[in-house]
Amino acid sequence: MDDVLLACIHLLLLYYYVRCTRTNKNAPLNKKRRLCLICILELVCQRCIYTNKNAPLNNKTAVFCLSLYLHILFLYYLQAISNP
Repeated sequence: MDDVLLACIHLLLLYYYVRCTRTNKNAPLNKKRRLCLICILELVCQRCIYTNKNAPLNNKTAVFCLSLYLHILFLYYLQAISNP
């Protein structure tokens, strides 16, 4: 996988992590702030699916969800770091 793509994936994941730790939005463990990136992405994804928030096509007919895309990127990221 291209290094630039990996860097972009890392920045996206870091953005969600920092956002959750600073604002506690979408954080599965609000009190202790011990956050799991996979849990965060799962929760954001569910929120997106049910409320259409964070969707690139933010209307009732939106099919694609940004957090689903992030899930896929995260899986590629895990695969890339486990198989250098």
